[in-house]
Amino acid sequence: MLVKTISDAVLRNLAEIGIKERTIAHNYSCFYRALCKEVGEKELDETLVSSYLLEKQGKDVWNLAYYQLSPWEQTCRHAFQILLEYQATGQLKVQCRNAEGPGLKDIKAMEDYLLFCTEAGNVTRTLSRKQATIRRFLTAYPLKNVNSSSILA
Repeated sequence: MLVKTISDAVLRNLAEIGIKERTIAHNYSCFYRALCKEVGEKELDETLVSSYLLEKQGKDVWNLAYYQLSPWEQTCRHAFQILLEYQATGQLKVQCRNAEGPGLKDIKAMEDYLLFCTEAGNVTRTLSRKQATIRRFLTAYPLKNVNSSSILA
């Protein structure tokens, strides 16, 4: 399928599942528009995305390890992974976070874990980063629904 057709479908589906307009604009739309402008009416495939990113970024964003990328480059690569995955499966594997946040049991489990980390000698900055990461995870995946595949996702 054409890049424009697939990107329009992904953006439409992101809005339908409840992703905020601002998130769509900053994390998906800007990358898709730039690709469409650059490649025109071409068929989407991994080679096209990889060469486009290499040309635009000046480094191999598509194949580098995740930790070697800046946060912006990580977001960029994720956006194109979503695009290619949608083309292959016809499904979005993006979830809209629960607006209410984690439940009381989940918060209690997180606090117990952070207390353990404090006693283990973690510094304040490490604790705050762990708390933010765990809170984001628990918002998307409550503990009652957690399994190995949700953790990997």
